[in-house]
Amino acid sequence: MKLAGIQLRPLRRAEALARFSEVLKNGHGEMVATINPEMIVHATRDQLFKTIIHSAEVHLIDGFGIQLVARLKRYPKLERLTGVDAIDHLCEMAAEQGSRVFLRGTRIPTTLMRAAHELKRRYPKLNFVGTHIGSEVFETHDGVRAADPRAHEEAIDRINVTQPDVLFVAFGHSKQEKWIWHHKKQLPSVKLFMGVGGAFEMIAGDIRRAPRFMRRIGLEWAWRLAKEPWRGRRVWNATAVFLWKALR
Repeated sequence: MKLAGIQLRPLRRAEALARFSEVLKNGHGEMVATINPEMIVHATRDQLFKTIIHSAEVHLIDGFGIQLVARLKRYPKLERLTGVDAIDHLCEMAAEQGSRVFLRGTRIPTTLMRAAHELKRRYPKLNFVGTHIGSEVFETHDGVRAADPRAHEEAIDRINVTQPDVLFVAFGHSKQEKWIWHHKKQLPSVKLFMGVGGAFEMIAGDIRRAPRFMRRIGLEWAWRLAKEPWRGRRVWNATAVFLWKALR
């Protein structure tokens, strides 16, 4: 399917879980992109990000707006699998299969540690091999750069020493996907990369998820806006701007 010039190959939940299981067993360097309306809008303005989204091996739909537009355009029915839920599924599988997991990113070390502890509580057999905050990352015209190159190289070295099978990266959309795209070849042990945005904050309990009924009817954005009014511009992009670009 194609939205706003962005070619997507969305997997249903059962297909995604089967793909995760296969990648954890036999994969190498695959990237999961959890697509939401805000990312579609960004990709229409950023050719590199658009290319990276196209190249991702796994596309998941993480946004009611995409489901709505697909319905209006009479595409096959889409199933949502949010980034937070995908992390849960992947960690459950990793625990069952003995796969190694590494968490990278977020600005607050305590948030990262609480997210790791919470996932370990949910999945006691999960093999966490590391967490790392590292340097702040900035976008450039051809990728990303680190504010502190030395700290950035230390992060790469630490990931390689611990040899994870799964690497979750939380820098926010576009930065995290560009970071993965730029560094995949430097991290040969990783079977599956996934950009997770603010998922660690939700898992750690810093941000409360919308009630299940609101998620089910596609109003999670309204919940986030009520809790975080500063997100107004982002919500505008994910609703009005997205619909204009996707339906024209």
